[in-house]
Amino acid sequence: MTASLSASLRRFLPLLALGICTVGIAAAQPRLRLSETTLGPISIAVGANGASRSIDATNSGSGTLTLSARSSVSWIAPTIGASRVCSQGGNTCVPVQFALNTASLTRGIYTGIVTVSDPAAIDAPQTITVTVQVGGSVPDATTLFVPTRTGATASAPFATNSQIQGAPSTTSGGNWLSLAFDGASSFAFTLPYVIRVTNPGLAEGTYNGALAISGSTFAPDNKSIPVTMRVTSQPILALSQTSVRTRLALTDACRQSGDGFRRSELADGHPLPGDQLHPIECQFKQPGARQLLGDGDDQ
Repeated sequence: MTASLSASLRRFLPLLALGICTVGIAAAQPRLRLSETTLGPISIAVGANGASRSIDATNSGSGTLTLSARSSVSWIAPTIGASRVCSQGGNTCVPVQFALNTASLTRGIYTGIVTVSDPAAIDAPQTITVTVQVGGSVPDATTLFVPTRTGATASAPFATNSQIQGAPSTTSGGNWLSLAFDGASSFAFTLPYVIRVTNPGLAEGTYNGALAISGSTFAPDNKSIPVTMRVTSQPILALSQTSVRTRLALTDACRQSGDGFRRSELADGHPLPGDQLHPIECQFKQPGARQLLGDGDDQ
């Protein structure tokens, strides 16, 4: 009886040990948390590299984070910094740093994806979207269309990284031009503004003015913007929104079509296990206009 019991125990000891090890490993798994998952839009002068940025990664589980980071675009160089005590609370923070090597980029909006990974962590990998506006976000010129009825308005939105002032002037038609702050932004550290024109009862025709922008901490944004208001009795196309975001498989990509498109890079050129999806967006070079492409066809 004793010999038989001993033999049975010997058979189950490896399985018991495996179970104990498995429980121990699960209990010691780190859990990745990022302080932010978007950076920007960040205004950068043409021909210059952007200032380095960083976000914090923390471990809300147990064990230790062992992080790595890779970028979908060549102009973002991510690195993992040395761990330190977080500025708020006593937790340990690991900085994920971004060098923005944008000197070779032409004027426009660019987006890249940085993937932060730890093979042992729960909720990893995670991604950080980085958007830069080379040449700044204030438009060089704006043309807006309004109907002939008194009080009709039209506007052109843009966002900056600091507060600005706009002094309007018009050469004809009276005081129809203004700059307004447009409330909270969907991105951290950006301030949304709108250039607005209002028809005070003018006849059909073309009216010219300008906005003198000042006060920006980004010097190229401090400039005069020519603004044209066209009062017309013809139909005016109005869009309910200027961008469309959807989720497409990582193997789908934005396709360049003629001279009008710039590709927004994907986080990876290969499919992930299962049906994991990732947001992508294609943009026209003109501000405020976007077209989504997927599966090789224009939508």
